[in-house]
Amino acid sequence: MAELKGARYAISRKGSGSHLIAFVHARVEGWPVDGLSLVTVGNLEGAVEAFAAGTADVFFWEKFMTKPLVDAGRFRRIGEFKAPWPAFVFCAPRGMEKERRAVLGRALEIVLDEARALRARPNAAQLIAERYGLASADVSEWLETTRWSEHVAISADDIAPVCMALGSLGVLPRVVDAAECVAKGVAQAT
Repeated sequence: MAELKGARYAISRKGSGSHLIAFVHARVEGWPVDGLSLVTVGNLEGAVEAFAAGTADVFFWEKFMTKPLVDAGRFRRIGEFKAPWPAFVFCAPRGMEKERRAVLGRALEIVLDEARALRARPNAAQLIAERYGLASADVSEWLETTRWSEHVAISADDIAPVCMALGSLGVLPRVVDAAECVAKGVAQAT
Protein backbone atom coordinates (compact mmCIF):
# COMPACT_ATOMS: atom_id res chain seq x y z
CA MET A 1 0.00 0.00 0.00
CA ALA A 2 2.96 2.31 0.47
CA GLU A 3 3.22 2.41 -3.34
CA LEU A 4 0.08 4.51 -3.42
CA LYS A 5 1.57 7.63 -1.84
CA GLY A 6 1.37 10.33 -4.49
CA ALA A 7 -0.61 8.08 -6.85
CA ARG A 8 -3.28 9.32 -9.25
CA TYR A 9 -6.59 7.99 -7.94
CA ALA A 10 -9.19 6.98 -10.51
CA ILE A 11 -12.66 7.93 -9.26
CA SER A 12 -15.99 7.25 -10.88
CA ARG A 13 -17.28 10.75 -10.07
CA LYS A 14 -17.09 13.38 -7.32
CA GLY A 15 -18.92 12.26 -4.20
CA SER A 16 -18.84 8.58 -5.23
CA GLY A 17 -17.53 5.77 -3.06
CA SER A 18 -14.31 5.58 -5.07
CA HIS A 19 -13.82 9.33 -4.56
CA LEU A 20 -14.50 9.30 -0.82
CA ILE A 21 -12.49 6.15 -0.11
CA ALA A 22 -9.41 7.69 -1.76
CA PHE A 23 -9.57 10.45 0.86
CA VAL A 24 -10.28 8.04 3.71
CA HIS A 25 -7.38 5.84 2.64
CA ALA A 26 -4.96 8.77 2.40
CA ARG A 27 -6.08 10.04 5.80
CA VAL A 28 -5.63 6.60 7.40
CA GLU A 29 -2.12 6.41 5.89
CA GLY A 30 -1.32 9.86 7.30
CA TRP A 31 -0.91 11.44 3.86
CA PRO A 32 -2.13 14.96 3.11
CA VAL A 33 -5.51 14.89 1.38
CA ASP A 34 -5.49 18.43 0.01
CA GLY A 35 -3.22 17.53 -2.88
CA LEU A 36 -4.64 14.17 -3.94
CA SER A 37 -4.52 13.67 -7.68
CA LEU A 38 -7.98 12.57 -8.83
CA VAL A 39 -8.85 11.32 -12.33
CA THR A 40 -12.58 11.05 -13.10
CA VAL A 41 -13.15 7.84 -15.09
CA GLY A 42 -16.92 7.34 -14.86
CA ASN A 43 -17.04 3.59 -14.19
CA LEU A 44 -15.04 0.38 -14.11
CA GLU A 45 -14.52 0.38 -17.89
CA GLY A 46 -13.28 3.97 -17.62
CA ALA A 47 -10.73 2.82 -15.03
CA VAL A 48 -9.59 0.09 -17.41
CA GLU A 49 -9.07 2.73 -20.09
CA ALA A 50 -7.29 5.11 -17.70
CA PHE A 51 -4.90 2.35 -16.60
CA ALA A 52 -4.20 1.38 -20.21
CA ALA A 53 -3.55 5.02 -21.11
CA GLY A 54 -1.33 5.51 -18.05
CA THR A 55 -3.43 8.40 -16.71
CA ALA A 56 -4.37 6.75 -13.37
CA ASP A 57 -2.49 4.56 -10.91
CA VAL A 58 -5.02 3.17 -8.44
CA PHE A 59 -8.75 2.53 -8.29
CA PHE A 60 -10.69 1.52 -5.20
CA TRP A 61 -13.51 -0.74 -6.37
CA GLU A 62 -15.29 -3.87 -5.20
CA LYS A 63 -12.87 -6.83 -5.29
CA PHE A 64 -15.18 -9.41 -6.84
CA MET A 65 -16.18 -7.10 -9.69
CA THR A 66 -12.52 -6.42 -10.47
CA LYS A 67 -11.38 -10.03 -10.06
CA PRO A 68 -11.83 -10.90 -13.78
CA LEU A 69 -9.52 -7.97 -14.61
CA VAL A 70 -6.98 -9.16 -12.05
CA ASP A 71 -7.23 -12.74 -13.32
CA ALA A 72 -6.66 -11.49 -16.89
CA GLY A 73 -3.60 -9.49 -15.81
CA ARG A 74 -5.14 -6.12 -16.68
CA PHE A 75 -5.29 -5.02 -13.02
CA ARG A 76 -2.97 -5.87 -10.13
CA ARG A 77 -4.53 -6.16 -6.69
CA ILE A 78 -2.04 -4.78 -4.19
CA GLY A 79 -4.28 -4.98 -1.14
CA GLU A 80 -7.72 -4.40 0.29
CA PHE A 81 -9.07 -1.40 2.13
CA LYS A 82 -12.50 -1.57 3.72
CA ALA A 83 -14.75 1.45 3.78
CA PRO A 84 -16.09 2.53 7.19
CA TRP A 85 -19.65 2.38 5.79
CA PRO A 86 -21.97 -0.13 4.14
CA ALA A 87 -21.99 -0.57 0.38
CA PHE A 88 -25.45 0.93 -0.04
CA VAL A 89 -27.11 3.47 2.23
CA PHE A 90 -30.36 5.37 1.91
CA CYS A 91 -30.24 8.73 3.68
CA ALA A 92 -32.98 11.28 4.17
CA PRO A 93 -33.10 14.60 5.99
CA ARG A 94 -35.13 14.72 9.19
CA GLY A 95 -37.46 17.33 7.73
CA MET A 96 -38.43 15.32 4.65
CA GLU A 97 -42.09 15.74 3.69
CA LYS A 98 -44.37 12.89 4.74
CA GLU A 99 -45.30 12.05 1.14
CA ARG A 100 -41.69 11.90 0.00
CA ARG A 101 -40.78 9.83 3.06
CA ALA A 102 -43.53 7.36 2.09
CA VAL A 103 -42.12 7.09 -1.45
CA LEU A 104 -38.64 6.47 -0.07
CA GLY A 105 -40.06 3.90 2.35
CA ARG A 106 -41.75 2.05 -0.51
CA ALA A 107 -38.52 2.10 -2.55
CA LEU A 108 -36.68 0.59 0.43
CA GLU A 109 -39.33 -2.13 0.76
CA ILE A 110 -38.86 -3.03 -2.90
CA VAL A 111 -35.06 -3.19 -2.57
CA LEU A 112 -35.28 -5.38 0.55
CA ASP A 113 -37.91 -7.66 -1.05
CA GLU A 114 -35.76 -8.10 -4.16
CA ALA A 115 -32.68 -8.83 -2.04
CA ARG A 116 -34.60 -11.46 -0.04
CA ALA A 117 -35.90 -13.05 -3.25
CA LEU A 118 -32.41 -13.16 -4.76
CA ARG A 119 -30.87 -14.73 -1.65
CA ALA A 120 -33.62 -17.38 -1.63
CA ARG A 121 -32.89 -18.51 -5.19
CA PRO A 122 -30.77 -21.67 -5.34
CA ASN A 123 -29.21 -20.44 -8.59
CA ALA A 124 -28.47 -16.89 -7.35
CA ALA A 125 -24.70 -17.26 -7.84
CA GLN A 126 -25.17 -18.48 -11.40
CA LEU A 127 -27.59 -15.65 -12.24
CA ILE A 128 -25.25 -12.98 -10.87
CA ALA A 129 -22.22 -14.59 -12.53
CA GLU A 130 -23.93 -14.59 -15.93
CA ARG A 131 -25.22 -11.04 -15.55
CA TYR A 132 -21.83 -9.56 -14.64
CA GLY A 133 -19.42 -11.92 -16.41
CA LEU A 134 -18.03 -13.35 -13.18
CA ALA A 135 -17.06 -16.87 -12.13
CA SER A 136 -19.82 -18.68 -10.21
CA ALA A 137 -17.31 -19.72 -7.53
CA ASP A 138 -16.36 -16.07 -6.95
CA VAL A 139 -20.00 -15.04 -6.74
CA SER A 140 -20.68 -17.88 -4.29
CA GLU A 141 -17.84 -16.59 -2.10
CA TRP A 142 -19.23 -13.06 -2.35
CA LEU A 143 -22.72 -14.25 -1.37
CA GLU A 144 -21.28 -16.13 1.62
CA THR A 145 -19.31 -13.14 2.88
CA THR A 146 -21.92 -10.44 2.27
CA ARG A 147 -24.08 -9.34 5.16
CA TRP A 148 -27.56 -8.43 3.96
CA SER A 149 -29.89 -6.10 5.84
CA GLU A 150 -33.29 -7.50 6.66
CA HIS A 151 -34.72 -4.15 7.62
CA VAL A 152 -33.77 -0.51 7.61
CA ALA A 153 -32.57 0.64 10.96
CA ILE A 154 -29.38 2.45 11.79
CA SER A 155 -28.20 3.01 15.32
CA ALA A 156 -25.97 5.86 16.39
CA ASP A 157 -23.14 3.34 16.80
CA ASP A 158 -23.63 2.05 13.23
CA ILE A 159 -23.49 5.51 11.72
CA ALA A 160 -20.59 6.85 13.81
CA PRO A 161 -17.76 5.63 11.54
CA VAL A 162 -19.53 7.07 8.50
CA CYS A 163 -20.09 10.45 10.14
CA MET A 164 -16.57 10.65 11.49
CA ALA A 165 -14.96 9.71 8.17
CA LEU A 166 -17.08 12.04 6.05
CA GLY A 167 -16.89 14.83 8.63
CA SER A 168 -13.09 14.64 8.73
CA LEU A 169 -13.05 15.04 4.95
CA GLY A 170 -15.33 18.06 5.01
CA VAL A 171 -18.07 16.22 3.11
CA LEU A 172 -20.41 16.44 6.11
CA PRO A 173 -20.41 18.89 8.98
CA ARG A 174 -17.69 17.87 11.43
CA VAL A 175 -19.15 15.93 14.34
CA VAL A 176 -17.66 14.75 17.60
CA ASP A 177 -19.57 11.52 18.14
CA ALA A 178 -22.41 9.38 16.82
CA ALA A 179 -25.04 10.94 19.08
CA GLU A 180 -24.13 14.39 17.81
CA CYS A 181 -24.21 13.07 14.25
CA VAL A 182 -27.78 11.83 14.67
CA ALA A 183 -28.80 14.91 16.66
CA LYS A 184 -27.62 17.20 13.85
CA GLY A 185 -29.72 15.24 11.40
CA VAL A 186 -26.72 14.17 9.35
CA ALA A 187 -28.17 10.67 9.13
CA GLN A 188 -31.44 9.13 10.07
CA ALA A 189 -32.98 5.73 9.53
CA THR A 190 -36.26 5.63 7.66
